[in-house]
Amino acid sequence: MTIKLAQIERAQVTDSILQSCKPHLSRRQRAVITLRLEYFERMAVRLHYHKNDLISNGVSGDTLKSFCEMASDVLLLASLWRPFQHCDMEDGVVAVRGIEAFLLLYDAATRLLDNDFEVAGVYLTQVKELRKPLGYGTMPYSGYDKHIKAVIGTDK
Repeated sequence: MTIKLAQIERAQVTDSILQSCKPHLSRRQRAVITLRLEYFERMAVRLHYHKNDLISNGVSGDTLKSFCEMASDVLLLASLWRPFQHCDMEDGVVAVRGIEAFLLLYDAATRLLDNDFEVAGVYLTQVKELRKPLGYGTMPYSGYDKHIKAVIGTDK
């Protein structure tokens, strides 16, 4: 596994954002969140597996539908914001906005995994209300597509 300079820069910016918005977190907790943002695909996998767990535990109806809709919203928004989270740190404002969006998406996803749909919805609303950078939506990341399809239950 190689580490690129951009990843180190993103990690430093993410850590400083976390220090200011979540000062109660330890250095280790901030590092874990930073890595989870960098490899958000794993969060997509966790959401997919959580859906399967809900089904195997007999959850159905509106609860399952709410989970699937919110999980797909998290992943769809992540695909729209990822190009900005991973953009060159030279454009600091846009990159920071992308990182902030991913922090909110991470919080929404962790709340979904805890079956706290109400708070997850609040985080999703905050992401949707963020000021969008120029070019938002023109180059979505396709890496989450298979996970979105798995969460909403389509095979194709």
